[in-house]
Amino acid sequence: DAKADGVAKNGAPLRTAVQWTPSDPEMITVAAAEDTQVKITVHHAGESKLIVASNGISKELRVKAKYVGNATQIEISQ
Repeated sequence: DAKADGVAKNGAPLRTAVQWTPSDPEMITVAAAEDTQVKITVHHAGESKLIVASNGISKELRVKAKYVGNATQIEISQ
């Protein structure tokens, strides 16, 4: 689960619509969850970008996933 919040110039929290866009939608899907949260699902190993955008401001995240034994290790970084 993840969430992105807006912040006004004075530091106050700002409720805003956030768009989550994966560069590889077959690897990563993003679905609305509770309140302003989203659920990020990684479907297979690989690497994809995830763009988080709101009101003309965006941030690019890199999502890496690899198989480690019987588990999937996921790393999300800027």
